[in-house]
Amino acid sequence: MKTVYIHKGQGVGAEPMKNITIIIDTEIKKVDSNVKDYLKKYDEMFNDEAQKLFDALCETLPGGTLDMLLIKLLEKKKSYFIIPFLK
Repeated sequence: MKTVYIHKGQGVGAEPMKNITIIIDTEIKKVDSNVKDYLKKYDEMFNDEAQKLFDALCETLPGGTLDMLLIKLLEKKKSYFIIPFLK
């Protein structure tokens, strides 16, 4: 198992930031039959897991780390945002 250590943000007032553990260990099942049913189920699962991850990161990471993470995520998908100019 890969372990990654990351700084947490500073607490507010006397309240220290809580430590958090994110466990990523379950593989997504392969689509075997009705694709539409699976797509709906996957869409719900992806949305739910993204929200959990978003909440956990926003509650613990320093703002600068969150900013750089967003930049890196957008850079990874930047080809989706490139619009060619038509002549």
